[in-house]
Amino acid sequence: MGGEPEHRRPETPSATIEPFRQYLEKRWQGGQHNGAQLWEEIKRMGFRGGRATVYRWAANRKEQPNSTPEPARRRAPSRRECAWFLSQRAASLDERAGRYLRHLYEHAPKLEIASKLARRFAALIRGDGDDNGDDLETWIADARDSELAASTEDMISPP
Repeated sequence: MGGEPEHRRPETPSATIEPFRQYLEKRWQGGQHNGAQLWEEIKRMGFRGGRATVYRWAANRKEQPNSTPEPARRRAPSRRECAWFLSQRAASLDERAGRYLRHLYEHAPKLEIASKLARRFAALIRGDGDDNGDDLETWIADARDSELAASTEDMISPP
């Protein structure tokens, strides 16, 4: 389809290098393109990653000599992380996770209801639910009135 296959994976930002990215970009713009030298410099600043991480960063920058660096962006949480966030009490989440959930709930209010139902169900299973009479039958009734209705029907309907 127009040429040989591309074997290089796209650059994925290294979490270990991210705190030093601004410094590295400044040094790169100042003319320092030696990966070993850059590694030595950020190592003294507390970088705990390997030399190869900085070499990869420098090699990638050499391939794009005239490009300006993109601002650092945080990656979106994985599906597994999202599921975990949705099942946790708000007080147990860090600020980033809390902000992410508030954003989700703002744009998908039904997701907040599903999250509350998931937390209530987990509390029922653990046996640490609040003492307001929340039992499995109450939970099933509430779930039937939610977006989980199709899922709960599969679980409680006889075959």
